[in-house]
Amino acid sequence: MVEKKQKDLALGAVILTAFSFLSKFLGMWFRLYLTSRIGSEGIGLYQVIMSVYTLFATFATAGFSVCVSRLAAERMEGNAMTGDSRNALFRCLSLSLIIAVFSMVILLFASEYIAASILADERAGVPISILAISMVFIGPCACLKGYFLAEGKAWKNATAMIFEQLVKISVSVFLFSRVLTDATDPGSLCLGIVWGTTVGEAASFFYCLFIFLFSRRQASVKKHGATNYRSIIRLIIPLAFGSYVTTLLHTGESVLIPRCFELFGGDRAESLAAFGVIRGMTIPLLFFPFSFVSSFVSLLIPRVTKYRADGNEATLKKVVEKTLSATWVFSIAVSSIFFVFAKEIAVLFYHSEECVSSLRLLALINPMMYVETVSGGLLNGIGEQNFTLRCNLYNSVLRITAIATLIPRLGVWGYLMILIVSNAFTFMLCYARILKKTRARVRLFRSVIFPTAVSLGVGWLVYFSAHSLGDLLSCIIGSCLVLIPSILYLGKDDFPFKRKRIDNGT
Repeated sequence: MVEKKQKDLALGAVILTAFSFLSKFLGMWFRLYLTSRIGSEGIGLYQVIMSVYTLFATFATAGFSVCVSRLAAERMEGNAMTGDSRNALFRCLSLSLIIAVFSMVILLFASEYIAASILADERAGVPISILAISMVFIGPCACLKGYFLAEGKAWKNATAMIFEQLVKISVSVFLFSRVLTDATDPGSLCLGIVWGTTVGEAASFFYCLFIFLFSRRQASVKKHGATNYRSIIRLIIPLAFGSYVTTLLHTGESVLIPRCFELFGGDRAESLAAFGVIRGMTIPLLFFPFSFVSSFVSLLIPRVTKYRADGNEATLKKVVEKTLSATWVFSIAVSSIFFVFAKEIAVLFYHSEECVSSLRLLALINPMMYVETVSGGLLNGIGEQNFTLRCNLYNSVLRITAIATLIPRLGVWGYLMILIVSNAFTFMLCYARILKKTRARVRLFRSVIFPTAVSLGVGWLVYFSAHSLGDLLSCIIGSCLVLIPSILYLGKDDFPFKRKRIDNGT
């Protein structure tokens, strides 16, 4: 039975990783298309608009995906869903729909005020009002996706993710090529993106609903009793409050940064362009390979929750150790590629060297960002969401204070310094906490020092020997030669779903 569960988990991780990578690839292609179509100023304006959208989307979802996933996982009988798990889903759906409608109404009526008074850019008003429509879809869709995670049906969320991306990209490209062909103003061009986003969210919801309705099996008997709204609210409140506060602070960052760039010296267009280069071009590139890791973690959260609930501390410890070790090795290899081939990657993706300096500098802390994100997910899985909330609050306050202080004096370099310090700060807090709570041990030399030396050594060797082959070919060869030793290294001992070592703990 244990062996079958590990096989199912590994298969689900592979499926979700493949589809997640495809989705990220489509997203990166679309971002390249947008960069060439609307420019760095348009990307900056789009990022500011999406920060408002993310804030209200957080209100609409309110942590329901994690809530449904945890409640359903706790009420499973083996791998079978029970009547209680369905009951928890339906109650969460009703609550999420109420909150989503409330979020939509507020955003519709406040869109013009937000654009003019908060964002100081009236061009954002109409795009924000269009995005408000998507609120009623993303809340219930988050509940369904959380239920699919608890089921262990990776293909459901994976195909929904791809379907949403395809619809979003198709609608946006159609509008750019047929309706907005002569548009040059970034505000008008953003309409094509937000309509694609809204239609994509609606398509994702109806797709998930269709799968749920037509793939349901007879629920087994109830064993916990009906899930009441009080228990859901007790679980939702810390998740939702944390998401609300941190997203509100992140939105405040996105609004404040362009204004601080203006204080440093520059008009609105230049400030949005500087913001777009870092937030809209550099960071998405750095997190593009994270799809390989995030899929595993999303599947691990219900499993980790169950290990903790069952008191299976030995297995929990080994899974956490292997997950963190694998994340270290993989992220170091990826970051080495970005550091060594920063110029070639920037030219290859954006046909520009605008983001080379920021890409190379942030690649130094990219492993910390990967490990911190994974550690936060694992902490939420073992019930440490209050701690992750405090970490996010501390970090956001630190960032906002630093943004208001450093960017007006140092400009882009001040913002990059803030990103380095703040990410290192949250990494240390979350990483120390997960090791303490699970008593996991990650060997520093084996998981960090040795992979760093190998990855950088191979990367620079390839850079100097194959650089004459051209940007594209040298990047491909270099990436393969850096990643292959890391993959072999992971397969040897640190892959988090290898059955033998985990089974011994059970």
